[in-house]
Amino acid sequence: MRLKTSTRCMGILAALLAPVLLVSCSGGGLFGKAAPTPAPVTIRLGLLPFVSNTVVQIGIDEGFFAEQGLIVEKTIFKSLSEVFPALASGQIDVATPGSIPALFNLMASGVRVKMVMSLTQHVEAPCSYVALLARKEDVDSGKYADLASWKDARFMSVIGLTGTEAYFLSEALESVGLTIDDLQMEQGPREVHAEALRAGQVDIIFELEPWVTRAQSEGDISVLAPLEPYAPGLQGSTIVYGAKLLDDTDAGTRFAVAYLKAARQYAQGATPRNVEIAAAFSGQDAEFIKKLCWSYVPTDGSLNVPSLMAYQQWMYERGDIDRVMKEDEFIDVRFAKEAVRILDGKDE
Repeated sequence: MRLKTSTRCMGILAALLAPVLLVSCSGGGLFGKAAPTPAPVTIRLGLLPFVSNTVVQIGIDEGFFAEQGLIVEKTIFKSLSEVFPALASGQIDVATPGSIPALFNLMASGVRVKMVMSLTQHVEAPCSYVALLARKEDVDSGKYADLASWKDARFMSVIGLTGTEAYFLSEALESVGLTIDDLQMEQGPREVHAEALRAGQVDIIFELEPWVTRAQSEGDISVLAPLEPYAPGLQGSTIVYGAKLLDDTDAGTRFAVAYLKAARQYAQGATPRNVEIAAAFSGQDAEFIKKLCWSYVPTDGSLNVPSLMAYQQWMYERGDIDRVMKEDEFIDVRFAKEAVRILDGKDE
């Protein structure tokens, strides 16, 4: 009899609570409506499979973009020469390009594309993400320790005497009264750099991770000079928005929130989960990924504007870009600032 009474009371209680539960589960609450779920928006994202772009992949794999109601359609490109036309035509809405002259010329042409958040910044750290490498015996003997001796060396880089690679060298050589035009520079894909160095075809190679670590794997090549000290904080790559997100402040901000959540996870470094994502995204072995120098990505998305303005002026003086833009012509910090405000508010 006690059991029947208890069951009956529980049934009455459930009936009384049902309307409350229904309101709660349907998005309302006892003291007002809950925040509505963001309307779904499709974002077309263009990426190159670089380890540094792992931060964006973290946002996809960890569901940070999905949390913001964003459906990310990812396209993997082989080169930036494919990315820029797609961005200019609206085939993709977001990209993660390096700071090369072609990007500045695209933005200066009037196409609605702007830098909105930082990806990689080249800051001084215990390890070097961007460096000059040489044969170990030359490094150990100090053959090229004096920067003035670089004019007698044969260099190899991917893009030659242009872009951030040349800018680093230019800043370094200025201290000894040389310019990059004094260098013997050959161009070649990164895949051949180390072998060209071992074969004696060149003397110094310019590398970014993961090629800095890969070139040293056999022990016969060493870092000659980390390059971060010569252009501290140089903005190496950025998140750029096309017209769709520049015009849609809500969707652009939601993307920024998700991206910065991913940046905060990426900043933890080679955690098991980050390594897993980076290995799958880049196609590299997980053990190799653990050895890399992880790039610096600001967790607030802030761009190093002074570095961009100085670099832009240098490119113009070199004849690499068509004109010098004002800051507001190619940079838009609204989205990062609002995303930080939202995230900091949630964290409190």
